[in-house]
Amino acid sequence: MRFLYGDLSEFPLQDNTLDLLKLFVDMAVEVLKLDLEINSAREAIEEDRQFLGEAIQDIGSFHQTIQAAIHQFADNRSEDDVVAILAQGAAGNFSKYIGDGKGRVVTRVEQRITGTQNKIEQISARILGHLRDFFTQGGIPVSGNTLHCALEEGHYTAHCEILDVTGIRCSYQLNPQGSEFFATPKRLGDLTPGKREFPIGTKQSRFKKAPVTDYMRIDEATLYQVTDNDELSEYRLAKRGGNGVEGLCVRIDKSKDAGVSVLRIDPNGNRHPVPAEVLSGADTVALLEFWKQLQPQVVTLYHTRGDLSAIDAGGSDIIQNRLLKETIARLVRFLAPTIREIGARSPAPEELCLKIDHDTGKREEIYIPKKQLIDRFLELPEKLQTIFAPLGIDLEPEFEVYADFEGDPEGPPTKPNT
Repeated sequence: MRFLYGDLSEFPLQDNTLDLLKLFVDMAVEVLKLDLEINSAREAIEEDRQFLGEAIQDIGSFHQTIQAAIHQFADNRSEDDVVAILAQGAAGNFSKYIGDGKGRVVTRVEQRITGTQNKIEQISARILGHLRDFFTQGGIPVSGNTLHCALEEGHYTAHCEILDVTGIRCSYQLNPQGSEFFATPKRLGDLTPGKREFPIGTKQSRFKKAPVTDYMRIDEATLYQVTDNDELSEYRLAKRGGNGVEGLCVRIDKSKDAGVSVLRIDPNGNRHPVPAEVLSGADTVALLEFWKQLQPQVVTLYHTRGDLSAIDAGGSDIIQNRLLKETIARLVRFLAPTIREIGARSPAPEELCLKIDHDTGKREEIYIPKKQLIDRFLELPEKLQTIFAPLGIDLEPEFEVYADFEGDPEGPPTKPNT
């Protein structure tokens, strides 16, 4: 099976980019609409805070005015004067009444602010849900990934970070229980059976003057931690009978000149390189063999990807820092060159078209009417619609397209002067 442009020439990406485009537009429009709701909610909070400040100031002025009037009326009267006594009582009661009233106003407005803040949190959760659905179903090429797995309180916990070519990083919680291997604590001997002792340095012998090699038994050691990325893999083995810290750390370099380095971890967690002179080729081969057996299990763990726990661009959380427009623009810039090329090669100007040439000889056409996408854009204010202009899926004059989507986007291009 192969993908073709609408003019039957080879489509370089060999993927259903139109499906990705539809997923993206649906996600983008929904999150931008929700972001507008957050804007309105934040404005409501500011209005409530301003109202509360003004109300407290007005109440204070009113209180001072009444108190001054009461005291002015009672001035120059003896303490036994009936009017002076009544004025003193009225001033006290009025102050209590003012205090109670101000408290009720403050409570009511603060409750309203808290309710609006809760609404913002709920909207943010919905935004995260839309982003999760897109990034777990979408096909944005990945440029790097990192997995962290650790044994905590008798069971493994894990998460991974996926960095795509647009610079967006998604962090996912993994489900070790979904992996047969990581569902329970494992030992080195579970993958490479047999008794195995590993040299960790030298020690002074009671019966020999010269130092002798010191060994740590590792076949019973527990797999305590695994870290894996495109450049380096690392696993830690916790010594049986130790404090859960003491053991070995093995690092496997994935670069062209791949190598293995071993660190001994003492009971305090300090790391000490294992001297090269005590290591033999068989020792490093044994550690590499364990990783060779472990690596497929790590790949399986990647596939247990669960909830999207965070998403950031350039190290800044997209939702917390209100970077949705910038994120959408970043993705538009990535898609724009391909979508415009599809549009230029589609048979009908009102649609985007790709064809699938099946191995059986059957040819299938997939397409999206441009109006379907334009209708979605029209759900947004005009200012937000311009974010999608680089895709070139309307009949407006040509927009400048930026092929370089790396780094922070500078906002959507504007229409040329006519």
